[in-house]
Amino acid sequence: IWDIFSFLYLRHYHISFIGVVYTASFIIDLQNLLCYNSPQVINLKIYVMRHGQTNWNINKILQGQTNIDLNETGINQAKAKIEEIKNLDINLIFCSPLNRAAQTAKIVSNRKIPIIYNDSLTERCFGDFEGKKSLEYSNEYYNYNANLQTNNVEPIQDLCNRVYSFLDEIPRTYKDKKILLVTHGATARVINTYFNGLSKDGYIERIPIDNCTIKEFEYINNNNKYH
Repeated sequence: IWDIFSFLYLRHYHISFIGVVYTASFIIDLQNLLCYNSPQVINLKIYVMRHGQTNWNINKILQGQTNIDLNETGINQAKAKIEEIKNLDINLIFCSPLNRAAQTAKIVSNRKIPIIYNDSLTERCFGDFEGKKSLEYSNEYYNYNANLQTNNVEPIQDLCNRVYSFLDEIPRTYKDKKILLVTHGATARVINTYFNGLSKDGYIERIPIDNCTIKEFEYINNNNKYH
């Protein structure tokens, strides 16, 4: 009789234990499922700086991917930003490999912040318009919907795709960093649309970003927000 009682007791205990395990397992799986389906909380700020001034900037000549150096004013503009960059606690710089951006990044880093050069941040290729006055360049080339592919100008959708892909990677790979992007005017316009969206008419709007101006953007819950 004792053996039967012991057997039934142990069976009851075993069944109860299994029930607890499965219940706990179900709760854990449910929590994981809910976490998986919920938007990932990301609070990551990045800073975007346009390169310092060049002589072509002064003369309103389209530079594009033509490799132009900073002038003396541009060098001084970058030097004036060293303290601001320090106060932002920037610990990683991504930079266009073009000279005017690379020179700016080297100056503001003050030899204390690592710099990674990335082609995605290169200025838009303005094709046949490079070296010419900016007035000759039609704003239609910034119409995302039209996506003009003439005069050897980099199509706006191609520019957006390379910049957006780079920005997608930042919160996945560098979420613990405080990042500065040193880039160019057209590229900065596209960065702005990544965080704020396109205008209703499809134009990539011009943003106020003078030489060595810094803009702040922020990733929040995969819904990008600009500050």
